[in-house]
Amino acid sequence: MKTLCSAAELFSKAVGFISLILLVLVIFIQVFCRYVLNSPLIWPEEAGRFLFLFTCYAGIAFTCSKDAHIKIEFINTLLNKNILNIIKLINNFIMILFFIYAAYITSIMTTRVYETHLEAASFQLEIWKIWIAIPVFSIISCIIILGKIKNNHKNISE
Repeated sequence: MKTLCSAAELFSKAVGFISLILLVLVIFIQVFCRYVLNSPLIWPEEAGRFLFLFTCYAGIAFTCSKDAHIKIEFINTLLNKNILNIIKLINNFIMILFFIYAAYITSIMTTRVYETHLEAASFQLEIWKIWIAIPVFSIISCIIILGKIKNNHKNISE
């Protein structure tokens, strides 16, 4: 399980980093072409939107791996360590339920888009190949959180 969680964390980190770099590059190209060359390109807006989707969902998975999502730290100082671990466990289960639901709903949505053979307007790419990022990174987030639950369970047992 530890290896799977590490691979999921590394994959989300790599995809997030690469998509963020590409996003910045694509937007820079568009700004340069539009304002310096006075000749805007057609494809960067749509490519930027797709890259933003990958950046966000890879970032969500990576944030889960680092336990860096938004939370109220003040409560941590008030609670006993065992109670805090139980709250983390409950929080992790709620997150898993959310990501399972998100993976289910978005996989249905992606399947429907796949069946329509819908393509991006500015370049030859089927939209389902972009939307697949949502259920994939939802599953990756579940894997990472399951690893967190296993580690949290060890902490509670000790």
